[in-house]
Amino acid sequence: MHGKAFGQKGINPLRRKSFIVTEALIPTISLEEYCANWKNSSPKFSTKKY
Repeated sequence: MHGKAFGQKGINPLRRKSFIVTEALIPTISLEEYCANWKNSSPKFSTKKY
């Protein structure tokens, strides 16, 4: 992932708002798709570790 821009608003760390813009993450799948079958077939520990 390569960051392209970021911004923040506010001085108080408890109320500060921030964002980051990155390059497109292609090819990727959503976390929901990746974990869809875990309820029926648990992944190996090494998969969950990272």
